[in-house]
Amino acid sequence: MSGLIARSGGLAPVLFVSAGLLQPKKRDHPLARRQLYLNYGALGLASLCSLNGIETALVHGEHENPEQLVARLHQQGRLRLATQVMLSMPSFYALEWAQRFCAAVKALDPRIRISSAGVGSPTRTRRG
Repeated sequence: MSGLIARSGGLAPVLFVSAGLLQPKKRDHPLARRQLYLNYGALGLASLCSLNGIETALVHGEHENPEQLVARLHQQGRLRLATQVMLSMPSFYALEWAQRFCAAVKALDPRIRISSAGVGSPTRTRRG
């Protein structure tokens, strides 16, 4: 069993987050903000976790403010110390959104573990 999801007393819930964008890639207008794409990689991994009995949720960042998303997830009980956050970065355009999301999670509780993958992911993991 992976150390990422194993916790004493059982499996920790896994929250998959597909990083959003602070604004659309090209022109920012209402229609551009509605053109959103499903992250099939994150969906596939979340589905496999769920099929194996792990409590799983998948959230797409879309164009939502990352700090507000963290607050909403915490209010809903989906983001807590036991949660393993798996952050998918589908594009370099999502980098700033992802950085702000991670900072907001760590401000909430620095012990929450975040793993990231996707475009531009580092080859080494950083603790903290």
